[in-house]
Amino acid sequence: MIKILFVAPYTESIPSIQNIISGINYPADVSFDVIHVKGEIVKSSENWDADIVIARGLGYHLLKEKQRHFQVISIGVTGYDLMKVVQRCVETYHPKRIGLFLAENIYSDIRFISDIFHVDIVRVSITSDKEVEEMYEKLRRDKACDAIIGGMTVLRFARGINFPLCAFRQGRRP
Repeated sequence: MIKILFVAPYTESIPSIQNIISGINYPADVSFDVIHVKGEIVKSSENWDADIVIARGLGYHLLKEKQRHFQVISIGVTGYDLMKVVQRCVETYHPKRIGLFLAENIYSDIRFISDIFHVDIVRVSITSDKEVEEMYEKLRRDKACDAIIGGMTVLRFARGINFPLCAFRQGRRP
């Protein structure tokens, strides 16, 4: 039996992920499970019974770097994902400058997206949970942004500091 575990970035995304999985015709010797992790993903993963783990963003980066008892597959953050979240941030907060927190392994043409939405975007590359807090403090101290965009780790941190934030959303493309 091959066990595949999908790490959902948000609890709200679990039903749509399960719906997508239910539409896949996979062999009888393959099983899928979907979970959402609150807290430290690497520590949580130590007890996962999986051959393959599918994750996104910083979760993928941390698992790929630290875990050895399963294979890790990345779900990419696409240019479309970035454009949608920047659009939502601009429409919601009207910032002059956005701090865009992305895992180190995510690449996109930030200048192009910045030009489309007429807003400065400061890319913040992160490789750990701790870096989120450190980089936010640096941006705040330097007054370098009016809003933040990021994934689940950034969302958990920013909710505690009451700062304008837009989080990535997951879903099917149009």
